[in-house]
Amino acid sequence: MDYINIIFVVIILFLLYVVIKFKYKKAANTKAIKQRFERGRILEYEAYDFLISQGYKIIDEQKQFKHEYYVNGIQKSAVLKVDYFVSKNGNKYIVEVKSGKSAISTSNSNTRRQLLEYSFAIPNDGTLLLDMENQKLESVEFVHNTEKYQSYLIKATIVLSFIGIIIPFWGIKIFSIVLLGLVFLMKPNHVNIVSRKIYLFVKNIY
Repeated sequence: MDYINIIFVVIILFLLYVVIKFKYKKAANTKAIKQRFERGRILEYEAYDFLISQGYKIIDEQKQFKHEYYVNGIQKSAVLKVDYFVSKNGNKYIVEVKSGKSAISTSNSNTRRQLLEYSFAIPNDGTLLLDMENQKLESVEFVHNTEKYQSYLIKATIVLSFIGIIIPFWGIKIFSIVLLGLVFLMKPNHVNIVSRKIYLFVKNIY
């Protein structure tokens, strides 16, 4: 009977140890997360002074932008909130403030996707990543495929305009004007399709 009581007490003590260890670990993790959050907030506030020291004018903090997108043709919307919206030399920039170890770099996929969404959805003259751990400000630029394709359409439009000017045949001039008018009246998605076809055609030639 004594052995049974001893085993029972050992089991109770072991369970108490497991529960206490779990509670302690959970409390430690919560405290660490809270400290990181508070430190991040402090660095975000310090970013205000840092941006001003770099010659930027603060337009807004935690500014919200409404972004519209489509799912199966159905319009939806989302709200994007940027840390700072600033200006310098007449240009407006989005600033995303990061702290910690990994998020401060564009090597971090989450940071990169966030900046890409901001760059694409919000009218701006540039997207800046502010690493407050090292007080380093980086300009991040993304090249969209539509921009690459449309550059070929612009070049083709310029060539057609030039041909229409120098060739003394009114038939060709009228054809060029009509063609340029059609390009001007195209919907954005049609412009992207035509631009991509021109891009692929030129790429295949070379």
